[in-house]
Amino acid sequence: MKKRQCIFFLFAIIISGSLFPCFSQESLNEQHDGKYEIGLGAGIIYDPGDYELSPGAHFHLIRKINSWLGAGLGYELTFGSHFHQCIGIMASLTPLEWLSFDIGPSLTLPNKTNSSPELGMHTEMALTFRIKKIHLGPMIDLGIGLNDLHIASGIHLGFDL
Repeated sequence: MKKRQCIFFLFAIIISGSLFPCFSQESLNEQHDGKYEIGLGAGIIYDPGDYELSPGAHFHLIRKINSWLGAGLGYELTFGSHFHQCIGIMASLTPLEWLSFDIGPSLTLPNKTNSSPELGMHTEMALTFRIKKIHLGPMIDLGIGLNDLHIASGIHLGFDL
């Protein structure tokens, strides 16, 4: 692995972990509910380097640690001329019932333009409303890699299990 990629990967982990102290001690003492969330997102992805719009989707499985914190795995798929797939680990932060942030390091899988995996970081913010165990609302997503930058906007649909 290249030195630059290692530094970028460590930076992504540090940024992900630096968000945890933003919450009060009362939040840390809340009861753990031990539930999962399956999230689906679909939208339009903008690549500012090529001024191109493409459809895309993402999926994640989050294990809720307590009412405001979770951890899990994610998968992103971008269609179009810059087709790529990413997998990653993520922290999920829900400071308010209707607001969530997902952030974590990711790995872009090899494709026709990149012969080796590339490290990156993905973030997502969603504003959702709940109907029983379903939450739905607009989301915005930012993906940063060593050779990639994209911004996505779309709909987030989540299911609490």
